[in-house]
Amino acid sequence: MKCSVIDGSHVLGKKWTVPIMQELFFKKKRGFNELSRSLKVSPKILSRRLNELESMGLLVKKQSAKESSYRLTRKGMEFQKIIDNMKEFHIKWAKTVDCKDTPCSECTFFNRS
Repeated sequence: MKCSVIDGSHVLGKKWTVPIMQELFFKKKRGFNELSRSLKVSPKILSRRLNELESMGLLVKKQSAKESSYRLTRKGMEFQKIIDNMKEFHIKWAKTVDCKDTPCSECTFFNRS
């Protein structure tokens, strides 16, 4: 038998998962190049993470002549509730920035140099 909390933490704990999910939640549909630019992540890493999230059923990929675009599935939208709860917890208890309504790429903390 598997532990749902541990399995969920493996998904959330991977680098770039939350920023990618946030971008797709707030922007609804994004192209690969747009995601790479806004998140400042290498195409190789982004491609790997997007493939993992797609294989988990959290997002879908649509291929066009120009480029791939991605959007969250219903399952991915449900996953967003977990991210929102994490944000609320940290705002309340860790006194972090309030970014409930902001995708990671627009957050001043994420864009620090």
